Amino acid sequence: MRRAWRGDQAGILQTALDDFEGEFADLIRLIYSSDSTRDRLEHTGVLRAEKAKHLGIVGVAGRASGIDLDVRRDHPYAAYGDFPFKVPVYQAGDVWHRMQVRIDEIGEALGIVRSAAECDLRTEYCAPSRPIPPDRCAISAVEGWRGEIIHWIRTGPNNRLERCKVKDPSLNNWPALVEAVEGNIIADFPVINKSFNLSYSGTDR
Repeated sequence: MRRAWRGDQAGILQTALDDFEGEFADLIRLIYSSDSTRDRLEHTGVLRAEKAKHLGIVGVAGRASGIDLDVRRDHPYAAYGDFPFKVPVYQAGDVWHRMQVRIDEIGEALGIVRSAAECDLRTEYCAPSRPIPPDRCAISAVEGWRGEIIHWIRTGPNNRLERCKVKDPSLNNWPALVEAVEGNIIADFPVINKSFNLSYSGTDR
């Protein structure tokens, strides 16, 4: 946080979280009570764990297929190291469990926000400026909602960046769709496709 909570802000945030959590719980109960939804999504678009590992699948798709990776936990950045959370991992690898990973992660995110709201996180929020040596490379990773996002930079003269490359998780995950649709009926393609939430522009090399 860049500034301390002002007066009623923490209370307003808690109320908003409570309202959202209640509405979200209603939605999940509706989904779980629908036999037709479960029948449509369960055992549909399966990405086997061994295939997901072989392809290097990340994010929601990977965690639904047994890949226990999350940059926020494995290489903490910002304040993530201060707030323990559970990384949901399943083995089934179908559309239903890709949805379940998302449901679980919303619950974990609510817990992180609630914990952060109770803390005074005021600290320095930007590094002091200093000269940037030219002809150096750096790489970092953050966990986006699709999965890990890799940033690579190369510095140039006069404190400037010469090159910057961002790798979207969709670059990893597009091949998973090919595997997941195999053996399914055409009518199941839309739900399989959307369960991966892939970005076309994210495949830019």
